[in-house]
Amino acid sequence: MLFSASEGPRLLEAGALPRASCTCSLWSGYLEEPSGQRLTAFLNDNRIPLVELHTSGHASITDLRRLAEALAPNRVVPIHTLGGESYDALYDVVDVQPDGAWWDV
Repeated sequence: MLFSASEGPRLLEAGALPRASCTCSLWSGYLEEPSGQRLTAFLNDNRIPLVELHTSGHASITDLRRLAEALAPNRVVPIHTLGGESYDALYDVVDVQPDGAWWDV
């Protein structure tokens, strides 16, 4: 289940955490931020082991093409990338949006 430290007390009260473990698949640096520190404190206080399994967000061009071909989307919107403007060389249906912009799906 998706878990946040703010849900922890409710799950503890409901008795839902015996033998629990937590898998973090984000960049480990996020655990240094205040929300990550709250999470690790909760886990430590309740003897819940944390397993870090970083999943890279840096897919290869080959993998990105295979994904787009498999999904056959109406548009591809590059997210969290420094090279979004170059995607039009990779896909016919690119819709580049500026970081932080609101746009309709």
